[in-house]
Amino acid sequence: MSGHEGHFHKKAAFLDDKERMKGFRAHELIQALPSFSPNDSFLDLGAGTGFFTIPLAEETKGKIFALDSNSKMLERIGEKMKVAGLSNVERIQADVASIPLEDGSVQHVVASLILHEVADLEAVLAELFRVTEVGGDVAVLEYEEEKTPDGGPPHHIRLSAKKLTSALEQAGFGDCHTQMIDEKIYLLVASRI
Repeated sequence: MSGHEGHFHKKAAFLDDKERMKGFRAHELIQALPSFSPNDSFLDLGAGTGFFTIPLAEETKGKIFALDSNSKMLERIGEKMKVAGLSNVERIQADVASIPLEDGSVQHVVASLILHEVADLEAVLAELFRVTEVGGDVAVLEYEEEKTPDGGPPHHIRLSAKKLTSALEQAGFGDCHTQMIDEKIYLLVASRI
């Protein structure tokens, strides 16, 4: 196994770790979305190995767009789709700052632990605003900036709920609500108004 493949397998194992992700249940995330209905479409931004993609596809009859820049992550989602017998997931290899979807094409966006990694948050949020239909919403999971860095991204790249709320409002979203998922991670839901 090459070093690159070894790195991928290590990262995939980390993303799929049940203990690490026990606070991120897709069903609870869906319940936090004010406008969810069972035929809705979702964009899973930075989908990784499909931790949210697969449960979302099981919860809705709508299309799930799993977007990731890494083709191997998308292959892993494809394997999980086969095991689960799912056909409503479209895998898209693209950068989060240039989403190849039509304007207003999804009802919901899920961005789990990805926004702190982007180089241009303003550009990414503008893209999320563009692809989310009016009345739809964005659900973001991130580590709170003020919390200790154990088990999460370095403190200096974290996005506080306050900063992210302000950035989402600047991008055109409104009705932002935040709740703590555990002692370090928050869920922020904002509507496309």
